[in-house]
Amino acid sequence: MRRFTLSRRVAVATVVVAGAAALVPAAVAGGAKDIRGKSFSFTATNLLPPVGGFSEPSIALSPKDHVYFCGPSGLAVDGHVDFVRTPDWATFYRQDITDVPVGGGDCDIKVGPDAAVYEADLGAYGSAIRKSVDDGATFAQLTYDPVEQDRQWLAPDPVDGSIVYFAYHDFAAEQEILAKSLDGGKTFPIHTLASNDPLLVPDTGANTYSGPVRVDPTDHDNVAIVYGISSVGANTAACNADMLCFGLPKTLVVAVSHDGGLTFTDTVAMDVSDEPGDEILGNLFPWMTWDRAGNLYVMAGLGGTDGAGNRTNGIYYAFSSDKGAMWSPMRKVNAGGGAVVFPTMVGGSAGVVDFAWLESTAGDQNDATGTWTVHFAQTRNAATNAPTFTEVTGPAVRTGPICTLGILCSGGRELGDFMEIALDSFGYAHIAAPALDAVTSYDVWWRQDQGPSATSEPCTPACVKVRPGPQP
Repeated sequence: MRRFTLSRRVAVATVVVAGAAALVPAAVAGGAKDIRGKSFSFTATNLLPPVGGFSEPSIALSPKDHVYFCGPSGLAVDGHVDFVRTPDWATFYRQDITDVPVGGGDCDIKVGPDAAVYEADLGAYGSAIRKSVDDGATFAQLTYDPVEQDRQWLAPDPVDGSIVYFAYHDFAAEQEILAKSLDGGKTFPIHTLASNDPLLVPDTGANTYSGPVRVDPTDHDNVAIVYGISSVGANTAACNADMLCFGLPKTLVVAVSHDGGLTFTDTVAMDVSDEPGDEILGNLFPWMTWDRAGNLYVMAGLGGTDGAGNRTNGIYYAFSSDKGAMWSPMRKVNAGGGAVVFPTMVGGSAGVVDFAWLESTAGDQNDATGTWTVHFAQTRNAATNAPTFTEVTGPAVRTGPICTLGILCSGGRELGDFMEIALDSFGYAHIAAPALDAVTSYDVWWRQDQGPSATSEPCTPACVKVRPGPQP
């Protein structure tokens, strides 16, 4: 078992700006400027009811840059899922998805290489998995994965439209499971235990915290799942009426398959379980991504205090350049020291990663006076020993506490448990975040308008490149 201590965390240089990053524009023919060489700029669109208003939104984009959102209308399992699509970034179409007998606990939305739209709706007894071949207008294909489960995640194969992966947390066995479809989501006949390391069983068997499943864009036989685990000691200490023996996450484990999800090897990627204090690593779910060169990254929010009582808030990541066999030390992304929740990330070109999260003005996430804002950061040298970051602060989405204890929360869980970032065809970031003001729940779509692309470089003086918008 590989362990890292606090002394191996690496703090790196971060350029922080309020709304824009000071970058040198790249001149092009005729004096025009490629927008990829300009400062970061974003547009915030509030998806108000009846369009928005769901918690923990998932987001995905089609090859034509049509945007899809989904999320549960409420945090009760007997609710329903809201699905929203916009083909032109101005007109929004909403569908309410209700499953029988129950559904609406969680949602995930993803797009396959053939532009098929997949939506997974948690029902606790299992999950409903839908497929649309008409840009999300209808979901004619429906199948059920009839295994009791908690958080669920989708990952269509990036090159083979017939292969779809579906990962979930088996809440009875407290294990991470990967299901695989070979017929475009019609059936999922293959189920594989991903959290199978016997050395981790004492920590894993009590409870796990599911993160996404992702497929290597350079070799689609490489499939990875990230999940958080607590420790035996933390679970023992949590045996009380409030926590029910569910210790908080302190370790991130990555399960990697090199045979298309048939077998897995688990490796510890980030860990604070041996540190003094009450640190939490995850808050709530960890995240994972590959870049287009096949480097693998994991990300988590760190909270709590160290042995001296000092707060250890921060967004941290680690990378692997050998498909998950070995991992770098933890590296801090954000410059601030406020409480952080809902980490999410997406990889671009080699070494380019976009991060997003919520950060509070308060150091304690339970502080009723703390105001939470959406944050974005990009690094273009993520897979190195000295990464640098450009960070942008976005809109405020809540004032008050955010609880990340899941169903154990007694309040402060209105935003759900996560948010998500995705890239469009130009390599620009699109972030879907939950929001709550004094009277209204809504969703914020915060999309990049200019600045560095995650997937390409600015034009040389011999060319002029303009960003494509959504295509009809």
